[in-house]
Amino acid sequence: MTEGDGALLVALDRGEGLGVVRVRESRAGHHRARALFLEQVVDDLVSELERQTSQEITGYEEDLKGIGIDLDRMFAGGPASAGADAFADELDIDWELLRDELLEDPGLERAIEKAWPVLRAEDVLRGLLSEPDALAGAGLPAGVIASAGSRVGEGWSSTDLPLLDEARALVNGPPEKV
Repeated sequence: MTEGDGALLVALDRGEGLGVVRVRESRAGHHRARALFLEQVVDDLVSELERQTSQEITGYEEDLKGIGIDLDRMFAGGPASAGADAFADELDIDWELLRDELLEDPGLERAIEKAWPVLRAEDVLRGLLSEPDALAGAGLPAGVIASAGSRVGEGWSSTDLPLLDEARALVNGPPEKV
């Protein structure tokens, strides 16, 4: 893990609140919710970069005023009379392009993978069936739990298909067509 990835994970930790709640409330499957989470993280990162850029430009203008240079007055009446906003416009930062590139960034993908990994329905079901406490918490009788646990290493049978279908729906989301 690089320093950049660590900083990104901090950003993920700070932004977890509303973004995760919105994703959870979407009722999307795990993978669709993961994509929504990635979009939320990228939106938050780009918004933060825009805010910091504007703040830096304002600070730069204030520093110039401190030494007697007033950009607003220098460019009064011209196209750049809006000060920091005009200066930011002249930087010509394409925030949408940045957003699109971040959505495809391998480092960001690695960080998201740590926070929200890609799952396989078969692995999720196998993991659940190998956790007797989780099955007991769901109210299953001890005999069913013992039977499920003893079959974990075996292949899937036709009686497992409904469970696999449900696991796929949870991982991939509901099917678009039934």
